[in-house]
Amino acid sequence: SHRRLSAAVGEWISQDRNADFLLGGASLARFESWVTSPPVRLTADEASFLETAVQAEGKRRQAAEDQVRDRTALRRRTRVMIGLVTGSMILVMLAVLAFSQRQRAEEFAALIASNAQARLLVTQSGLALENDPALAVALAIEANRATEERGEALPEAVDALHWAIQRATIQYPADDQDLPVTVRLHSSGPRGVFVLPPADLVALAQAGIDLDFTSEECERFFKDLPCPDPEAPIRDVTIAGGLEAYMAANADGPPLQGTEVIFTSGWAEDMAEAARDDLTALGDELGVEVTYRFARPDESHSEFGSIPDPGDLVWVGAPAYLHETLEFRPLVDVGAYLGEDYLLEAFGSHMMSLVQVDGTTYGVPAAIDAKSHIWFDPVTFNDGGYVEPRTWDDLVALSDQMVTDGRTPWCLGIAAGDATGWPATDWLEHFVLSTEGPEFYDSWVAHEIPFDHPAVVTALERVGVMARTPGYVSSGSISETGWDEAITAGSTVPPECVLIPMPPWARDLSAGADLEPMRFPGGDSRYASAVEGGMAWVSVLFDRPETRAVVRALAGPSWGEHMAGQEGPGWFYPAHRGFDIDHFVDPTRHELASSLADANRADMFRYDASDQIPFDVGFTALNAALTEYLADPEMSAAKALAKVEQAWVALEEED
Repeated sequence: SHRRLSAAVGEWISQDRNADFLLGGASLARFESWVTSPPVRLTADEASFLETAVQAEGKRRQAAEDQVRDRTALRRRTRVMIGLVTGSMILVMLAVLAFSQRQRAEEFAALIASNAQARLLVTQSGLALENDPALAVALAIEANRATEERGEALPEAVDALHWAIQRATIQYPADDQDLPVTVRLHSSGPRGVFVLPPADLVALAQAGIDLDFTSEECERFFKDLPCPDPEAPIRDVTIAGGLEAYMAANADGPPLQGTEVIFTSGWAEDMAEAARDDLTALGDELGVEVTYRFARPDESHSEFGSIPDPGDLVWVGAPAYLHETLEFRPLVDVGAYLGEDYLLEAFGSHMMSLVQVDGTTYGVPAAIDAKSHIWFDPVTFNDGGYVEPRTWDDLVALSDQMVTDGRTPWCLGIAAGDATGWPATDWLEHFVLSTEGPEFYDSWVAHEIPFDHPAVVTALERVGVMARTPGYVSSGSISETGWDEAITAGSTVPPECVLIPMPPWARDLSAGADLEPMRFPGGDSRYASAVEGGMAWVSVLFDRPETRAVVRALAGPSWGEHMAGQEGPGWFYPAHRGFDIDHFVDPTRHELASSLADANRADMFRYDASDQIPFDVGFTALNAALTEYLADPEMSAAKALAKVEQAWVALEEED
């Protein structure tokens, strides 16, 4: 069929787009569904060909209707002449009858014309849907207005407005608990809609986006008709055929049965399998098919905002990605229907601040991880008679004892290509948080205090104790030792070094070694439960009843039970404060989950600082300064951090 369409388009173009070479009648009918739901991506010429053919067909139909009307008028005049012969009484009766018939014929012709105009606008809205959602909304509004005079809107016009609203990320009313829901057939399959009176749906669209037709669009879509104002209200009309017929799809089953929500993430295969189990169970409970789609990390994170079809829900891993995405496309304000008070209670103010831009909530926290832990081989630890340290002084004493015993305490490496230095950012951030507390940490991240504040200098000097003290690390500079090599060194049998500061997801590099975590001691007992780490959340691209249902489940305390039940290493730890950590069957992961839960409930969890601050500071300047500090024994902590502060001040002055 596509080849046949392509051939017809080629012939049309070769004849200078002569209207005589357009498809019509039954030939066009084969391709009418392609206008709104093409099975293949259409070229610009193919879309223009179909649109022109549809318009030409509309004109032919109008001409035929005019011809019918003319013939009807002729028959009426004949009857009148006969009536004149048969007498005045019959004449009166025929006149009354003729008037009635004429009125009915005119009404029928008007009905046909308004239906044809509405359906043509539906088609044009569908064609604009992907590349110009605002135009699609405006055309769909006019499709509803086309039949306004007779007090109803065509079901397909109402559908077109729903699809345009959804594509434009215009949100349905936040208070949706009492709104009826039904499933309608979209070109991509069944989709849910909140059922609103057509006038209310039009008002919703008008409030959600600026609407206007350019002079070119007026000429293109309305030709000899007056160009309408898409922001003008429409009357209270009903849906043609009745509300019961419109909502008949799932009258006897789950309200969202047959709908699909696409969940996009870049999870590794082992976690993806467990995540699919969670998503499948969630979908089964809701009557929605939740489909997991893998995307490369750069697509599901920093680049997903610009790819053509990123799905409905996307797993996001850094605040910067949220701002980047909003430059490409709108996102759904999930706080509007989940409730800001609920989100604040479930996840805490810090996590919620990471998914908000200008007071609007664009995501649901879903998972966190811990970077404030040291990993070790328990056999080596027990053989040495070592005790887990509770304070910084204990940690220094433990390191000294290991050196005395002929062991190398620390497994440290920061080499990572263009990202060299990033492991040291976690060590620094941990010490800032655990010695100065969350409020200081937040002010530091916001640059309300200098980056090289004396307390931060002290924190970096503690990193220096770990890395610079003779005997604490293997020979050679840690700036030249790969961060993954350091983990491997602590995972051999026997280990080349004992203490490995690393995030949980790096356990995959431990070559199967049975490592255990312990808290990374800080400097102030008030902040003993503080944990610095990462966080991921779910952002929503399209607002539909089924996406809302899935998001509500993801925002609940049960999300992730299958992932928590996975044996062995895994990166998933719940962000929800109410999650039951007894779902973790792996003892090590249970211990980490307990540590994270304690920090989360005490508002002592903080997101990685270097991923919150501007890229040129948190990645470029900070990585370079820490690498230089750890490579050059003559470089002081104060001088290294002063370079970062200078870079940040310079960046602010540029802005």
